[in-house]
Amino acid sequence: MKMRYTLRSILALGVLPLMLAGCVVDDDTVADNPPPPLVQQAPPLTAPVEQIPNLTDPQTQLWRPGYWAMLNNQFVWVPGKVIARPSKTAVWHNAYWMQHEFGWSFQMGHWE
Repeated sequence: MKMRYTLRSILALGVLPLMLAGCVVDDDTVADNPPPPLVQQAPPLTAPVEQIPNLTDPQTQLWRPGYWAMLNNQFVWVPGKVIARPSKTAVWHNAYWMQHEFGWSFQMGHWE
């Protein structure tokens, strides 16, 4: 049986942003290859749909959502994952891109 993929089905699956961005990487790759302080290109507007798992212990675990990172001058998707909470009161701040007058800067997620 031959399958046909329409633009609508590709968008519904969240595949198009990955196709446009290039590839998927992990947190360690991003940490080892930080982006330049300022980039001219805006990050993609859409993100792949992620399946959020049930946490076995929300006091010691947290879902860290995926985010767009820049690697070798192209945007790559870092998928979300369950991470260990350093303490019961620790607060996670998600990674994000901030727009400035002359470009965009990346702010890595962190605990507070």
